[in-house]
Amino acid sequence: MSGETEEVTRLRKPRFSYEENQILIREVRAHYSMLYGAQARRLSVAERRRVWEGIAAKINAITNWKRTAQEVQKRWNDFKRRTKEKLARVPHSTQNGTAEEVLTAEEETIFAILGSGRGAWPRGLYSRDTACGVI
Repeated sequence: MSGETEEVTRLRKPRFSYEENQILIREVRAHYSMLYGAQARRLSVAERRRVWEGIAAKINAITNWKRTAQEVQKRWNDFKRRTKEKLARVPHSTQNGTAEEVLTAEEETIFAILGSGRGAWPRGLYSRDTACGVI
């Protein structure tokens, strides 16, 4: 050994762009019933995987970096998790009369998608329920 170490660099894909995020949100909204709703139970795992592959194909049509269906699904799951975490903090930040954490337009859309599909969101958790069309 000559003492030199080979440096292995891992190339990371860039973060999802605004446009990619918008396509992801739009397509999940359009296919929500097949991915998570009542139809999801009737579809096989392979059929749901094809839905995610279709969403990835639409995202890949506008970018130089190719995203896999698994990466796209992970991005959606991260979106959901972060939105839920932020919603859990909202009542605490608004009790003192200051709204430090305001939901972005993307987060409000995700909230509307998740909230409309299930009755799992407690009323009063988000003060603008009617503003998002979630009743």
